[in-house]
Amino acid sequence: MVGNANWASAQTCSGGLSYMTFGGNHYWHCNESVTQAVAQARCAAFVPPGGTGYYLARPETPAEATAIVNMANFTSGSRWIGAMDSTVEGRWDWTDGSRATWNGVNVVNAPTGTVPWNSGEPNDSGGEDCAEIIDGTTRWNDLGCGASRGFVCEGVITPRLSCITNDAPCCSVTFFGGREYRY
Repeated sequence: MVGNANWASAQTCSGGLSYMTFGGNHYWHCNESVTQAVAQARCAAFVPPGGTGYYLARPETPAEATAIVNMANFTSGSRWIGAMDSTVEGRWDWTDGSRATWNGVNVVNAPTGTVPWNSGEPNDSGGEDCAEIIDGTTRWNDLGCGASRGFVCEGVITPRLSCITNDAPCCSVTFFGGREYRY
C-alpha cells in the first residue's frame, strides 16, 4: 500500500504522542483513551508514503515490551496492544490473525500468570477478549474490548521517506542505526 493521503492526520492525538524505533520497527504511542477497535483503526489508518499500514503493537519479547513501556512513559493507565482471543477463546492472535507469540512461543490462556500475563491473567472475566500492557509493567492483562485505553502502534517505515508537504506540513525526523526516518 502506498501512502494514505490522510496518514499524518491518523496520528492526531488529543492526549499527546511519543515515538521511537526499536528492532527495525517504528512505534508511536497515543495517550488518548479509546476502545480497542478505534485504536486498531487509528493504527491501520497511518500509512506513511512508501510504507504500509501500522497495527496495534506486538510486544513479542521482554526487551521490546520494556522499550514500549519506556517510550509510552505509562503514568496514567495501561495501553492497548494487538493481542486478542475473540476468534477462539484461549487462542491469542495478533489483530492480523497470526498467532500471538512471546519469546517465540504461542501465547495461551493457561496457566494464568505465565509470562507475559500478569498474575491471575488471563481470566476472561465478563468476556475479556483484548489485551493491554499494564501500567508500569511489561505484563499483559485481558480486558473487555469496549474499555477505553491509550494505545501503541507499530509498523515498518522505509528509510529516507520524503515528506509530502501538501498532506503533512510538518515532518518529524528520527535517526536510528545510521538511517534517517521521516514521518
